[in-house]
Amino acid sequence: MNETRDGRNVMFKRRRVLLAFSAAVAASTAAGTASRLKAFELLAGEPDWEGLKRQFLLQPGLVHLNSASLGACPRGVLDARHEAELALESNPAVLGYGAIVERADAVRTRMATFLGCALDEITLTHNTTDGMNLVAEGCDLSEGDHILTTDHEHSGGSLCWETMAKRRSAILDRVALPVAPRDEDAILSRFESALTERTKIVSVSHVTYTTGLKLPITRLSELLRPRRCLLVVDGAQAVGSIPVNVRELGCDAYATSGHKWLLGPKGTGMLYIRRESRERIAPLRLASGLGAYTGATGVQDLPALIGLGAALDWLNGLGRDAVQKRLLELRRMIVTALEGLNGVRIVSPSLESGLATPIVSLHLPNHAAATVIERLLKRHNVCVKSVGRPSIDIRISPHVYNSPEEIDRLAEALRSEMQA
Repeated sequence: MNETRDGRNVMFKRRRVLLAFSAAVAASTAAGTASRLKAFELLAGEPDWEGLKRQFLLQPGLVHLNSASLGACPRGVLDARHEAELALESNPAVLGYGAIVERADAVRTRMATFLGCALDEITLTHNTTDGMNLVAEGCDLSEGDHILTTDHEHSGGSLCWETMAKRRSAILDRVALPVAPRDEDAILSRFESALTERTKIVSVSHVTYTTGLKLPITRLSELLRPRRCLLVVDGAQAVGSIPVNVRELGCDAYATSGHKWLLGPKGTGMLYIRRESRERIAPLRLASGLGAYTGATGVQDLPALIGLGAALDWLNGLGRDAVQKRLLELRRMIVTALEGLNGVRIVSPSLESGLATPIVSLHLPNHAAATVIERLLKRHNVCVKSVGRPSIDIRISPHVYNSPEEIDRLAEALRSEMQA
């Protein structure tokens, strides 16, 4: 009997030690990467952009100009995720339903601040597509209702509506966007002409993945509000690349990813649903609330979500204004380097139009774009994106880890391939 009692005492002592250790590990992860998340210097009030590149794990010599597909994580963001993973595995059930999930859920607060909305309007997702699917599934569509979208939507923001239109016998309409419009009016007039009395939902990209065209979301929401049309926005190419305040935009729902311009872990995202629109957008996964773990969500990748919070901290530390200024500077360098290059035509909006973003897209009328893109990577170690749309061939999307020297390499590589 004494042996049994002694054995139980030892077991309880070990459990208390383990719980205390696990709690300490979980608490330390937030502070453990703080210095690395701020490991950049200021030069004349500006971040040391060249020195900043050392925080990324990009292959030596690689010119990564495809952040609109996947951005690269700073080392401190990876450390934050890794340390949270180690902490979680030290005591999975206790921390996975306790301290670690609480840290993951706290990312919602930082994201709400980042996007200018309330905590009860934000939930964390896997990516933009995930958020768009949730919205489409949660909307009450009836037979004969119309959904209006554009001909420049990514499949991640359009397949959900195509599917729901078939299931509900709704009608999907598309606005043909001008490739490089001169002003907002040229865009808004097309939407106004396409609206019908049965249009119930308008779903658009904030920034198109094809050319980087920035749509006038605030004016579009003002157009739709008297009609009681829901405005759903695919923000995959916007958040982190341009200023975004979802409440000021006036949209009803806004989905984005953490692994593009936010430089967060792959497979992370966010969905905003305007408080006043919650009755009209009610996806099943939010039936138990908006938290990182609920009865409707089940277990998620908590370390990745914690890493997303670290990415927000990293960008805030740099200063979002400084980041967006730098991205536009890189864009100007790209346009200047490529303007007049034989065989290359820039098809993205001009900065003067007010509709431009860091994305620069090209048309190569006399060349096979797929071949050029392949050669850029294999021969010159320059990574860009194939758009694969009529008259839109190559997409270039820089971020803070790119340099003027890399822009010169891009231009020289393109010049070489145009002459081949």
